[in-house]
Amino acid sequence: MGNAQRTSLRPLQAAEFLGVSKSTLWCWARERKDFPKPRKLSSRCTVFDAAELLAWRDFQMSGDGKSMPLSAPVTDAVMAGARTSGANRPAMAQVVGR
Repeated sequence: MGNAQRTSLRPLQAAEFLGVSKSTLWCWARERKDFPKPRKLSSRCTVFDAAELLAWRDFQMSGDGKSMPLSAPVTDAVMAGARTSGANRPAMAQVVGR
């Protein structure tokens, strides 16, 4: 067991990270068995694990023949925007890994 912290993204940030709309993100979470599962931290706070999203995205883009196209490439600028969005709340939650 480690004390490593995992970076988590709120749904809007996760959607921006993948270059899709928030409704597409929720559709994939509901319908795609291979999509990373959201984690409910409280009744009003749900996050996605950034490392799991990155691994999923990389697998989709690996050319395995089953990939679903992403609407926009993920760039450092997208991640920087995800880190700084939201005026009164932290953009990224830090969740202790299990």
